[in-house]
Amino acid sequence: MEQRDKPVALKNAPMEYAPANELGVVFLFAHVARRLQFRIEEIRPQFPDCIAYRRMGDSERKCRIEFEFRSSNFKAHLHDSGKCDVIVCWHHDWPDEDKKF
Repeated sequence: MEQRDKPVALKNAPMEYAPANELGVVFLFAHVARRLQFRIEEIRPQFPDCIAYRRMGDSERKCRIEFEFRSSNFKAHLHDSGKCDVIVCWHHDWPDEDKKF
């Protein structure tokens, strides 16, 4: 039988427990996007998962966002880093990619 990690309780969050998959990451991002000065235009099933605009001073900058549960999934899914500006993940386990994102 497969052993699963015990769910991690979150405090003062819109979810009772930490995300267990990519959909949980999307849900939490949606709750903090405005606070982080993102305006979401579209969330979609194809790469990149989200098209948004981020306030930068007096203007906005387009951001192509990919959601992943683990950052290393970006590489495993063979996504093109040239077509993505931001990876939003719950577990950052791909430290070599810090320089790009």
